[in-house]
Formats: sequence, structure tokens, C-alpha cells
Amino acid sequence: GVAYIITVLLLIAPYFIFANIYISLAVMLFIGILIIWSYTFYITTAKGLHFWRRFFEMALISVGVAVISFIAGFLLKQFMGVDV
Repeated sequence: GVAYIITVLLLIAPYFIFANIYISLAVMLFIGILIIWSYTFYITTAKGLHFWRRFFEMALISVGVAVISFIAGFLLKQFMGVDV
């Protein structure tokens, strides 16, 4: 539970620090990739698996979901006037 809270805090922190949402998105994605890298390194070392294959798989899925979510939010803002 503590690791989840720390991860979420790290991922949302750029949105509180930077005014530009695109800079915040880029920093958040970078932090996310670092988190994925460290977790994948730990798991592959402990289980003796191939690091790069697992890393790219996890990173691609995570970045893909983040980009799709960002685009969905952007489109909602543009077409429906939803602004938080």
C-alpha cells in the first residue's frame, strides 16, 4: 500500500509543479519509465529473466495507456467543454 501511494504521488507531482500540462505530461511519463525500469530490474534480477524484453513490454503498455487517457481527456475538453 505504501509503495502504491508513493508511486501515485510521484506521478501526479509534475501537475502541481508545472503550469504547462504538456511539460507535466512529459515529466510524468519520464518518472513512470524510471519506476517501471526499477521494478523490472528488481523482478528480472530476482527471477533470472530477460530485462530488456520485459522492460519494453511494460513501458509500451504503460505509456500507451497514458497517451490514450491524455488524448481522451484532451478531446473531452475540446468538444464538450469539460475543464477541471
